Amino acid sequence: MGSLGKILGPVVVVLAITAAVLSFILSNQRTHFRDRAAILAGGLANTAQNLDTGSASGVAGQISFTPSSKSSPKEGGSLGWEAYKSSEKNQSGAYKKSVDSIVGLADQIVKQRNQLSANMLETASILGYPAELLPSNNDLQNLAKYNDTATTLLAHANSVAERDLAILKNVNEIAALMQSSVPESVLRRPVKTDADGNSQAADYEVTAAFDPFKTAAQDFKERNDLMVKGIAGAVQTVNKHTWKVRPANLARNNTKLMLEEMGRLATDLKTLNEELIRKEALEAEYSKQKEAIAALEDSNRNLEEAKAQLSAKLDNMERQLSSFIGIAGDEEEGEAISSMDEVATEKNGSILLVNREYDFAVIDLTERDVMPGVILAAMRKGEYLATLKVIKATPYQAIVDIYSGNISALKEGDGVIVSAMHMKKLDSADARASKEKKRTAVRAPATEED
Repeated sequence: MGSLGKILGPVVVVLAITAAVLSFILSNQRTHFRDRAAILAGGLANTAQNLDTGSASGVAGQISFTPSSKSSPKEGGSLGWEAYKSSEKNQSGAYKKSVDSIVGLADQIVKQRNQLSANMLETASILGYPAELLPSNNDLQNLAKYNDTATTLLAHANSVAERDLAILKNVNEIAALMQSSVPESVLRRPVKTDADGNSQAADYEVTAAFDPFKTAAQDFKERNDLMVKGIAGAVQTVNKHTWKVRPANLARNNTKLMLEEMGRLATDLKTLNEELIRKEALEAEYSKQKEAIAALEDSNRNLEEAKAQLSAKLDNMERQLSSFIGIAGDEEEGEAISSMDEVATEKNGSILLVNREYDFAVIDLTERDVMPGVILAAMRKGEYLATLKVIKATPYQAIVDIYSGNISALKEGDGVIVSAMHMKKLDSADARASKEKKRTAVRAPATEED
């Protein structure tokens, strides 16, 4: 026994030392495990708090943890040691629920992230981002690439907004040509309130915003169609003019062709205007000529009336003359002469009657002695008085006109002679007869003095 005690004694001591060491090690490890558990519990609580911020899940209110301290050596909260021990006995305990809530919230956040990334990519695609440049879903879920990828998609959205503004600006520049515009509000989605008082995004009011512009464009087209129709109608109506413009080309959607046709139309209108100016000038000249013709017609009528009056007076004078000289008894023998060759150039006569009112005289030579056109000289005692011209010859006397000289110098009884020299000169050039009458020396027959 003594030997066994000597052997077991050291063994027991060694075992005791070993147990003490192991106890120290276990106690130290327990402290490490407790500290790590406390760190994990605190991390889970903070994670729940961060994940719950803005998500309105309410999980953060259900999660709590208070680490041990010198003043409070026991952990507290739904993630504390006591809650953990309770959960070992009851799987529906607070610790288990807290961990499950945090895991569930994390899972929901992941799904939300995935849905958001998918929606962002779909939105970018809808907004026309090039498919070959569109980032992948993994790029949006990758923490290292997320920021750059999201910035790229946001820049595209801004580009789309700038494009819409540029489109609207160009549309309004066109609309301004037709005295219209499209409001910028067309790019903003309106908000409406339902029956329950809830605000909702309404449909874009594109049609209403573009209605004034549409109406102005339709009016512009109608005016253009009317212009083309009017020009075509003018070309068809004014068919005497050779038109250069081709109305069918004006209806085409070709600005260059329309400009060419408008140039041709301007040329046509210029030509028509020149023709109208010529027409006005011709009408004015026609009016002048018409007035001149009317004046001539009036003058002619007056002359005809005067002629008729003179003819009537002449007929009356002839009747008075015939009555005065007593045309009665037998006619002298002989026939009326018919040519100047038959005129008795040396036969003398005398003036029977002088009519100073109508500038004619009656002589006693008959149609057997003279004929119309014969030139006579009126003489008194050998002196030349006037040149007479036979205008009518009758069987009983002849009527003479005062060819040159003054009728006031004549009186009844003055002599008349037919002179071959006078007849020849005056018959060949009546205008020269009056100039040469004073140079002609004619011997007058003796007559009685008054």
